[in-house]
Amino acid sequence: MNLGAHSIDKIQWLLDSRIRTVKAQLTYYAERGDVEGSGSIFAVTEAGVPAVIVQSGYKGVPANVTDLIFTEGMLRLVTGRGLWISEAGSYRELPLPEAADPFVLQLLDLIDAIDGVRPLECSGEYAKTVNEVLAGIYLSHMTGKEQAI
Repeated sequence: MNLGAHSIDKIQWLLDSRIRTVKAQLTYYAERGDVEGSGSIFAVTEAGVPAVIVQSGYKGVPANVTDLIFTEGMLRLVTGRGLWISEAGSYRELPLPEAADPFVLQLLDLIDAIDGVRPLECSGEYAKTVNEVLAGIYLSHMTGKEQAI
């Protein structure tokens, strides 16, 4: 729920396609009560694009890496560090434009919505789609079966 929501959002946002099925396996090792410590999720979007989410909240070296695999290359996004491209087997870093603080951008988006300038980029309706996927992940883990969202 904590980390997975961001990955689900990232997949749906990058692909502009909602997740429609999930198959998940979670672990509950550690003294966290009834909160998962890690998860492996296989998802398929409404456009038929497969996505794999692997996350861990256990102690260790933190990593926030998104790999996008295409037929003729790959992109690797390391959150807060940069973007790399691989077209011939090795990676090279891509220059990125200077960006505003994402929290400032979220605040400005909220202010625009309050002022009626435009609707929120991340609406409650959209957030509901992320929560529906999370519910499907938990149900898939409990039943051992793929779940339609």
